[in-house]
Amino acid sequence: MPPLVSYPKHITELHRYLSHIDSNGCWIPRNRPSKSGYVIVRIDGVAYLLHRLAISLKWNRPYNDFTFESRHICRNKLCFNPDTQHVMPGSSSDNELDKVRDGVHPNANKETCPRGHKLEPVSYPSRTYRRCFICNAERSKQYRLRKKRM
Repeated sequence: MPPLVSYPKHITELHRYLSHIDSNGCWIPRNRPSKSGYVIVRIDGVAYLLHRLAISLKWNRPYNDFTFESRHICRNKLCFNPDTQHVMPGSSSDNELDKVRDGVHPNANKETCPRGHKLEPVSYPSRTYRRCFICNAERSKQYRLRKKRM
């Protein structure tokens, strides 16, 4: 990975990529998004994800530090506003929990298990998954039978 060379040294320099600010306060860039839905900018021939560059500058994190992910709190992939209500650094777990909280996680709105049984609601705050009572009972029964045969 090439070293960071002469990328913007201050967050205010990112305004040159700004097209407009929408009603939610999201900074929408001039550049078109890539196929992944994120905006890529080139500085001295090096490609950077704009939202990740904004986080690096605002939170004083190295761009190449992959111990953090970008959390789009506003749920707008184009946004590169490094305010805490829009884009901020976080872990993979934080990102997944944000998706579940906002109802955009693929499993967040499922009502039935793959066999068609109704899923139980999340009843414990520490548990972030739902399970099917019927399938769980069948698995437990099969487990006890296997243990008995040993």
